[in-house]
Amino acid sequence: MPLPSLFNKADVSPILKAHLETLSDFRTGTSSRMDIALFFGLPAVVGLTLDLLHFGFRIDAVNGFLNAFAILTGLMLNLLVLVFTISTTMTEKPDF
Repeated sequence: MPLPSLFNKADVSPILKAHLETLSDFRTGTSSRMDIALFFGLPAVVGLTLDLLHFGFRIDAVNGFLNAFAILTGLMLNLLVLVFTISTTMTEKPDF
């Protein structure tokens, strides 16, 4: 497999471009400065502030957060499979 075609499969620029297009005001068709500030500026400011204040978590807290998010992710994926299964069985005609 040639190297350029391998990089085309791992190219995330269309995803990033589509994401940036969602940060626009659909009434005017222009970029929304408020959305850009909210989704990029606010996390950067909060992160820099917490770094300057030397805020951190103990390793036990980080492990707890990771475990909680892993369980939550598993539950959400299970719910997604359940909804998908129900939606496919409801659209098919039952044979009696």
